[in-house]
Amino acid sequence: MSAMALVLHDDISRASASLDDVDSLDAATTIAEALSAKGYQARVLPFTADLTAMRELLTRLRPAFVFNSVERVAGDPLMLPVVPLLLDHLGLPYSGCDSAALAATINKVQTKRRLRAAGIRTADWVTQGEPMLFADDWRGIIKPESEHASFGMSDSSVVTGSTQASQVLIERTQRLGGAWFAETYLEGREFHVAMLERDGKLQVLRPIEIVFHNYPPEKPRIMSFAAKWQDESFEYQNIDVVTVPEHEAALCSQLSDVATRCGSLFGLSGYARIDLRTDRRGELHVLEVNANPCIWPSSSFGIAATASGLKHEDILSRLISAARFRADRAYRHRSLALAG
Repeated sequence: MSAMALVLHDDISRASASLDDVDSLDAATTIAEALSAKGYQARVLPFTADLTAMRELLTRLRPAFVFNSVERVAGDPLMLPVVPLLLDHLGLPYSGCDSAALAATINKVQTKRRLRAAGIRTADWVTQGEPMLFADDWRGIIKPESEHASFGMSDSSVVTGSTQASQVLIERTQRLGGAWFAETYLEGREFHVAMLERDGKLQVLRPIEIVFHNYPPEKPRIMSFAAKWQDESFEYQNIDVVTVPEHEAALCSQLSDVATRCGSLFGLSGYARIDLRTDRRGELHVLEVNANPCIWPSSSFGIAATASGLKHEDILSRLISAARFRADRAYRHRSLALAG
């Protein structure tokens, strides 16, 4: 009988799911199909907030591999670290980062504080309730502290001056809930740098650039919700995801260096993606550290993998190997501790 593989996903109903959540459910099914093609007995499974029930179910199923595609637990992204924490407790090999890395990168403001402390550039920011001391002509962007997939992001997220920033912060909090912050809007180029583990180390894949076509001068160049999920929108139809040209070798080297530093700083493993932008002087700034990114072929991660000579099944093979490596290392550490 073939070994079992599970694909864990959010506990959501397709009938009431948003566009990004439907995409996540579709991705989970696609990953399960790819695991079946590798010879696994694969199935998808929602991860619920009933941790006792999840522990009992996972113990009974005892999968040989778990692909963790969970993005929220009980609708809360801050609870995401409990998924790898439970899997580690059960000794199950799983894809992606561990609970410590997820906990360190879920909250964007906390991530920015660690980046700044480590000397890695990130745009200036202010959290809700703090004094806004920006000049009247300051341009900023209002972001959720812990949500993903461009949640609540639209042209109106880009603001000018402290008064408008405060107003939009209040509006987003009242309408969408959660914590929000204001960040200096960087006018330059946007890049995604994917990393994939190989032989116990993260390998940086070909850097990707997000190119905004036909945008009028007054329109913000941002990866809004429409740009990611609404395929009939102007934004979706006028954004390209391309590899950074090889002749920009110095830029590629800088992107790789920053991503590697982020991987080391946050203890990333398995796979991850670092999002960056340049300011008007061309200096790179880290926007986000994504410890649980999308990997399907049309995503920036998938495009980077293809440009690096990898097929989708190669990504899964690498993630399975990385999961086994981590599980074996944890087992050896436990054995040594017991022996000592």
